Amino acid sequence: MKAHEIKTLLLRTEYVEKLGTGISRMRKACSDAGIPPPEFKFDDHNFAIGLRRVKQELAPAKVTDRVTDRVTEKLTDNQLKILQEMESNRYVSSSELSDKVGISVRKIKENTRKLKERGLLRRVGSPKGGHWKVLK
Repeated sequence: MKAHEIKTLLLRTEYVEKLGTGISRMRKACSDAGIPPPEFKFDDHNFAIGLRRVKQELAPAKVTDRVTDRVTEKLTDNQLKILQEMESNRYVSSSELSDKVGISVRKIKENTRKLKERGLLRRVGSPKGGHWKVLK
């Protein structure tokens, strides 16, 4: 298969937003997350990209303090939990939040809308490929 055919196939999947930006975006995302950059391995017929993940259990205590210090008393417990999870993992999905917070996906979306309206939360990038940014 030729490179042009591979590019055409990948563009038709949900895994590719546009061509030519993926490697630089991966490097920036790793840098922003404080993890080592991706490792690229090539041979005559294959390529692989290795990513390291951050241990989730290291963040919650520090994250909880930061989020708690920045929000007002008017936040619900669920909204506070949502912000804490998003600080801990900015790529968390609505369904993952639903499981962790213990409320429906519909309620997660309702609460995230309210948090965005209050200026406490912003979505960066596309709905599928983007991430959450906790503000203030």
